[in-house]
Amino acid sequence: RKDFGTEGDENRLRVSIKENGILDPIKVSEFEDNKFIIIDGHRRYIVGQELGFKTVPCIVYPKLKNGDLETNRFEIQTNQRRWKPSERSEALNRIKTAKEFKSNKELAEYLGLSETVVANSLQLRNLVVEYLSLMEKYELSEAYRIEFMRLKPKLRKIGGMEVNDIIINIFER
Repeated sequence: RKDFGTEGDENRLRVSIKENGILDPIKVSEFEDNKFIIIDGHRRYIVGQELGFKTVPCIVYPKLKNGDLETNRFEIQTNQRRWKPSERSEALNRIKTAKEFKSNKELAEYLGLSETVVANSLQLRNLVVEYLSLMEKYELSEAYRIEFMRLKPKLRKIGGMEVNDIIINIFER
């Protein structure tokens, strides 16, 4: 994540933590002796630091293998709020890599998702970074992003315009 959305004195999370403290403990896993990685609660941790907290409440998970760590993150995120498509695609790729799944079907069965959802998410990850930033900039819904993935392979150079130029033109319009 590039933006945790914690800036500004009027930020809802910041106001809540300032007035009430951190009500929901962050979830961490020990990865080395006395060194922890945040599984869930990055925003709460950042705001707590900025507000000068010396400690924050935590639920500590034992050392997790990387695949289990990513799976826990995925499940927590899935149950908290709707995924941004690019975030979900990155999370699925991390789980697939860490668990060494050879196919999308294995990953889908492991997470209880449809193979189509997994395949579409992972295909989205393979798009050019420029396209992803344009999708974010213009706040394309997941359905439009998927349609874009279906359209892109059908595009061809037209009248001196390269495919990349056509795509950028489509987004800008």
